[in-house]
Amino acid sequence: MNYGFEIVQSAIRPILQCQWGQSAIAKLLITLFLLPIVCGFAAAAATATQIGLNSNNNQYAPAGSTLPANPSVVVTDSGGNPVPGVLVTFAITSGGGSLTGPSQMTDANGLAAVGSWTLGPAPGENTMTASSAGLTGSPVILNATGTGPATNIAIFLGNNQSAPVLAHVATPPCVKVTDAGGTGVQNVQVTFTISSGGGNIIGPPTVTTDSAGIAFINGWNMGVLPGPNVMSVASAGLVGSPLTFTDTATALIAISSGPSASDNQPDTGEIVTFTAGANLSGSSFNWNFGDGSVDTSGNATVQHAFAASGAYTIITTAINGSQQISGSVNISVFQPLPMTISRKNISAANPSKNKDTAQFSGMLTLATGTTALPNTAIVQFGSFSQSFALSKGAGRAGSSQLRLIAKQKIGVLASTAVGVKIKLVGNLLNVLTNAGLTLGKDESVAISLRIIFFGTSYSASSNLTFSIKGRSKSERGS
Repeated sequence: MNYGFEIVQSAIRPILQCQWGQSAIAKLLITLFLLPIVCGFAAAAATATQIGLNSNNNQYAPAGSTLPANPSVVVTDSGGNPVPGVLVTFAITSGGGSLTGPSQMTDANGLAAVGSWTLGPAPGENTMTASSAGLTGSPVILNATGTGPATNIAIFLGNNQSAPVLAHVATPPCVKVTDAGGTGVQNVQVTFTISSGGGNIIGPPTVTTDSAGIAFINGWNMGVLPGPNVMSVASAGLVGSPLTFTDTATALIAISSGPSASDNQPDTGEIVTFTAGANLSGSSFNWNFGDGSVDTSGNATVQHAFAASGAYTIITTAINGSQQISGSVNISVFQPLPMTISRKNISAANPSKNKDTAQFSGMLTLATGTTALPNTAIVQFGSFSQSFALSKGAGRAGSSQLRLIAKQKIGVLASTAVGVKIKLVGNLLNVLTNAGLTLGKDESVAISLRIIFFGTSYSASSNLTFSIKGRSKSERGS
């Protein structure tokens, strides 16, 4: 049957019956105007090929009640386009419920919905069909479940989780309320309560179950201290109430050691080792060296060499699960200057009084255009280090050489333009033995000499080879 012609006929009949519409010319004009519409309806109805589910299937509601939303189907042509004006018949097939509006025409969107569906009086499955003759997919089977009185409550999701202190667990505690047959029951009130641990509930603590019998809070924040956090969930009169959720608050991640550098005043090109530690086992580390280089290996110990002098802030980020924390260490990288040592002397005046001395004479070549030094320098000689105040901290204008002289007053350097002469006062024998020299034997040992000029980007280094003989109070090596 073509319902398109019936619809158009019903629409034009009043027009044709009126006085104006009864004239021959008017009838002709009306016919010519409406004929394409009639043909369009006829063509649309003729192209319907399939029927399928649209919405509101598999609902839950108390047995004997009317579903809150009416199930619907959609009729389409072979290209998937909606087809209006197609008759769809709905019929109960199980559960003993009842319908209103069992015969429906598809609308402009190809949709047809039953007037209403009241479930049968007994809890359990209810089924209904939606049919349209000759269409693929007909009949469409629609389902709904009638629920009985709520009898049980059980944990559904969110138990035995962990989260950092003061953070919320990934899955909020969730329970399910069912009837005697295990079907979820809607609109049952459930109350969530913190029992111990000091955390807090996010959102309302009392909620009602949804159409599937599920009830859950918006979230659960852990307490301020690491350890168990316990929540109680209750619904009056239900078997299983109250329920207990036990989740664990874990310690916040912290950097427990470092970050530190094996040398806070390295030269360019020198390999520096950086280390850090975190309080949580399994933590990984990302490193940013401040010069555009990064290390994402996750290692707590990494190495890096800087290509240019300057001040750098090295940042490490410790990561453990969703937690992150960062720490930093600052280093100064120096550009080494060439230095040639022309003479080196050792005198052990009185080792027991810690007054051994070392003196060096040599030439220090500064970078082109460097004519001034700051007021402070540190000289590192093996395991020994001493600060100097420069009494004249400038080289001769235009010169590329600087003379540092250790005066009688220990720790004071004066600058000229000839070379370098340094006098260190300290336990020289300790320096030699720390470097591996055995006193009383004919041996030699290499000891590094390094000068750092603070306030500049320069340093100067040289390796010196020493030998020592005898065990007298006055010993001399070369």
